[in-house]
Amino acid sequence: MLGIILARKVDTPPVVFTMPACITMIPGLYAYHAMLGFVKIAGTEAAQQDPMLIPETIRYTVLTMSLLFTLSIGITIGSLLFRKKTAREISLHIPIFKFIRRRENLSK
Repeated sequence: MLGIILARKVDTPPVVFTMPACITMIPGLYAYHAMLGFVKIAGTEAAQQDPMLIPETIRYTVLTMSLLFTLSIGITIGSLLFRKKTAREISLHIPIFKFIRRRENLSK
């Protein structure tokens, strides 16, 4: 909601404010462990020495993919259910924005 309000004030699409907030939610540690496991599996000696390497890599990969999937579903459902109007159609009746609008009108 805050992204939509700020997008209205700055005259930009709401995705400019909402997407950077979602990028920080990407599970970096799990993705790192999954990629590290794939790199270790590429060296066949490591896969033979550590029998738990392949199951752990699969676990981290599935965990990363499922978290990314649920994050994308949450973003999509949130925008489909709660955003019935475009950013331009939303009226700002919040007191702080009335104060800002007054200041903008006085400076013109």
